[in-house]
Amino acid sequence: MEIRDVIVNPFKFILNKTTCLVFIGVGVVMIILPDVGVIDHLINSNSVMKLLKDTLVATGLGSENQYSGLSLSSAFYDIGLMLAVSCGVIMIVAMFGCCGGCCKAKCSLITYIFLTSFLLAVELILVIIVYTDEKLVTDSIKGIVLMTLKDYTGLAGKNVQTLGWNFVMVKYKCCGLINYKDFERSNWTRIVSTSTSAYTLKTPIVCCDPLPKSDNLTCATQTSTGNTAITGCFDIVWDTSFGSEDFIAIAYCIGFAIQFVLIILAVLVFMEAKKKNRVAAERKLLKEKRMSSLKSMDPLPEKKST
Repeated sequence: MEIRDVIVNPFKFILNKTTCLVFIGVGVVMIILPDVGVIDHLINSNSVMKLLKDTLVATGLGSENQYSGLSLSSAFYDIGLMLAVSCGVIMIVAMFGCCGGCCKAKCSLITYIFLTSFLLAVELILVIIVYTDEKLVTDSIKGIVLMTLKDYTGLAGKNVQTLGWNFVMVKYKCCGLINYKDFERSNWTRIVSTSTSAYTLKTPIVCCDPLPKSDNLTCATQTSTGNTAITGCFDIVWDTSFGSEDFIAIAYCIGFAIQFVLIILAVLVFMEAKKKNRVAAERKLLKEKRMSSLKSMDPLPEKKST
């Protein structure tokens, strides 16, 4: 066995397993995420979602059924669909690598090498931009995130945008992207009536700290005390996600190294396939030459009978 075979054979195994896992992942995402029982379990096992549900019931603005799996299944279906699309892209790339590694298909290998190299180059460019011009990146992200506020509908909202904002603001004790004024661009209902009074809200109810445990919503009618109105979520989430530079640097290095190794191995498989095709072509040509030379030879003279 050649050294190249020792390198290439494990690569085929890795590609096969990767493809199988991607197929399984897509199936799991598409099947379980829209399932009502699974959604109920996710909500009840998460302390933030449970707190939101308790606040909704305590304020009298909705029932606990609004945070049930049946009610939120459409929102979770959208999340599942986005994840499935992402898995599908990875599956397509893995399929090209698998076909190329197993069948020595040069076209598949070239496509796999190109796609993987392209993704690696994009990732490297993004990392360089983040570390050289962080303000440009953060401003772009802020602009995109602020667009989601247009669909924010308040505590009782069921769409993905509202659920996401409510979850983040409760978990990180913040309000809006920069502060409560960000919600001026949304269409959420600011005049709310409970069983005891009517309130004109200045901040979403989830910006109250602590969250109200009754139908008294005074905390959401002011921006000075009793809430997180002036505390934006962006800096908190950004520092939490990218605050540990050493950990992120190690993660980047590992990810880039794995992709680079896969590209190198794919090139080795391609070179091996190209070599085998060339050898096969040379053998075929040599065989044809032998056959033609045999046909061109003069036949042996027949022996005369005495």
